[in-house]
Amino acid sequence: MKHAVFIIFLYIGLSFGAHLEKELLDYLFKGYNSQIKPVENYTDDVLVGVQLTLIAIRDVDEKTQTLSTSLWIGYHWRDESLKWNPNNYSGITGLRVNINQVWIPGICIINELTDQKCLNFDEKGMAFVWYKGYVFYNKPLESTMQCKLDMSAYPFDEQICTYVFYPYSTLAHDFGYLKNETDIILAYMDTNDEWDVVSTSRTFRVDVGIPKWPFRTARLSIVLKRRPNYVIINVFVPIFILSILNLMTFLLPVESGEKMGMTLAIFLTFAVFVTLISDSMPKSSENLSVFGNYVGGQLIISGMTIVLETIVIKVYLKESVPPVDLGNKESIGKHSPTHREYKQCDHGDCKRN
Repeated sequence: MKHAVFIIFLYIGLSFGAHLEKELLDYLFKGYNSQIKPVENYTDDVLVGVQLTLIAIRDVDEKTQTLSTSLWIGYHWRDESLKWNPNNYSGITGLRVNINQVWIPGICIINELTDQKCLNFDEKGMAFVWYKGYVFYNKPLESTMQCKLDMSAYPFDEQICTYVFYPYSTLAHDFGYLKNETDIILAYMDTNDEWDVVSTSRTFRVDVGIPKWPFRTARLSIVLKRRPNYVIINVFVPIFILSILNLMTFLLPVESGEKMGMTLAIFLTFAVFVTLISDSMPKSSENLSVFGNYVGGQLIISGMTIVLETIVIKVYLKESVPPVDLGNKESIGKHSPTHREYKQCDHGDCKRN
């Protein structure tokens, strides 16, 4: 009996709560227009906060100059038309509403390459409305952004990639940024095998478009530092050893018969490394990698080594074989194998087969 009474009261309470929530929604959205700027004084700006919660760095592509990340992007602002007194609605302090029901700031990430760069009016999802008029909207984003990389210090390089937020509706509904509430959050980020996040920063600027209309941008930057251990072990050390071996070919005796073969093998190995490094670098004449230039220089030195070794072998063979006078039969006979064999037999006992 007690359980039945408890269930009845619980059902009544939930029904009453749902009724109050419906009543509150009807009150808030009666006459509400999501196309109208949500301020009491139209000359005031709506202040928007932007938060990027970084989940993982998926890829830093040096060749295409892009940064791919998984993140949550959150926007929040104050809508003066969506305020109420919780005491009038049994303490209800928050509501969930469809995002397309409320006014949203027209904002884009300029350097985002996917089709999710803008917060559009046909956005789908749920927003949370707090009783003081604050609207919170979060959505996941698989981001691929354009990021100019400086490869001159590769593989000990640091890269700065910046998300640039731009208000595309600045002429109609201008807004500013909540500077203390616009940031990059790293608390939920997974570690990356190749990159470390060193720091984040934020800057706010007023730029001028075409025609000369000012617009406000927020720039959220992330500083990445490469972990060089993999490159050191798999690229640096082999190339350093090859550089030493390239010089050691001059100490290899010509009689070994491996002098030219070793030089060519080193040259081809350098050529392979140059191809591998150039394939992973951007095709740009700016900020060339010092390490890439070093490998290219070693390839040139190796090519010069081949030329010098060819000259050395040529000179050695020329000096080791005495000249033969083709016009003198006696000279030809002295250098023939039969003549040398008989001459050796004159000084000792030997037999010819």
